[in-house]
Amino acid sequence: MGPHNRMAVTEKVDLGASLKKISAYMRGDLALMITALVLAAFGAVLTIVGPDKIGEMTNLMVEGFASGIDMAAVAKIGIFLAVIYGLSAIFTFTQHYIMATVTLKMSRRMRGELSEKINRVPQKYFNTTSQGDILSRITNDVDTISSALNSSITTLVQAVVQFVGVTIIMFATSGRLALTAIGSSILGFFFVFFFFLCF
Repeated sequence: MGPHNRMAVTEKVDLGASLKKISAYMRGDLALMITALVLAAFGAVLTIVGPDKIGEMTNLMVEGFASGIDMAAVAKIGIFLAVIYGLSAIFTFTQHYIMATVTLKMSRRMRGELSEKINRVPQKYFNTTSQGDILSRITNDVDTISSALNSSITTLVQAVVQFVGVTIIMFATSGRLALTAIGSSILGFFFVFFFFLCF
């Protein structure tokens, strides 16, 4: 069978085994990665607290139109908002810096090891393996791992924390409105899903 008639082989990816291998490969930087994830979670929590405090400030101002606005209370909430948003920005910058440093270090190390490996493999390997596959392992695969570690993991942590936090605040504010919002979102999701499935 010629190279033009070969069919692409799809390999089954074991996500758990891949994560174990990456964790073992980056064992030296695992503490920094955990620190970055914790900072990302803290930053997400602070951004959730902010709108609730803005709501308190708005209520104080609306209630004070008739009897006078308590500027001391408004200033106190304003300072609190400035602090939490400042801390959130610092946490976000720090976790991005840590993850960028770790992933760049990992990419450089992995590319160096790949270069050493390619220099040691026999000539028969190059005769039986397509150049595209070799280049993909050196460039695309390493870039994919770096991108996943640099952004996808922290984004996932932030999204989960924000979802849980916003849901808790919604139920704390009004359980009926929270159920209405969640129910309408679920119904909308199923409507769109079945619409595209049928048409």
